[in-house]
Amino acid sequence: MDRTELSSAIIQEMQVLMGEALEAVMPELLTADLATLEQRVQQVGRVILGGLVERVAAGHAQALPRPARCPACHGTLKRRERPRPLVGLVGDYTLHRAYYWCAACKRGTAPLDAALGLGPGEVSPGLARWWRGWRWTRPSRRRRSRSRRRWARR
Repeated sequence: MDRTELSSAIIQEMQVLMGEALEAVMPELLTADLATLEQRVQQVGRVILGGLVERVAAGHAQALPRPARCPACHGTLKRRERPRPLVGLVGDYTLHRAYYWCAACKRGTAPLDAALGLGPGEVSPGLARWWRGWRWTRPSRRRRSRSRRRWARR
């Protein structure tokens, strides 16, 4: 399947998914207060966008070449499908990707992980960057307590 056909297939799948998700929650949305409305829309968005990430990543995986030999010892690689659940900025999703294992040197590789820039763990790179930035921009516990004491004196 070429890129244009793959794009069209993903768009059609996402239209169906979006329609089903909206049909399921629309009666509740029409009677909800704003807080509930925002929360439910965000939940639906995470499901839909997580599905989009899964489908686009699967398209990337189809285009990746299969490694011929182990990069460490040049031994024969065995291929397996291996899921990788992730928590991301736009939702929770599972990448289904090829994993290649070398029995000689006991090392494995997942080319899709490298192509997408994934490191270890269950958090997407975007969410990890956001978390590091948020941690450094919020005031420390010590600064917050000083601020509270200053306001209490006034």
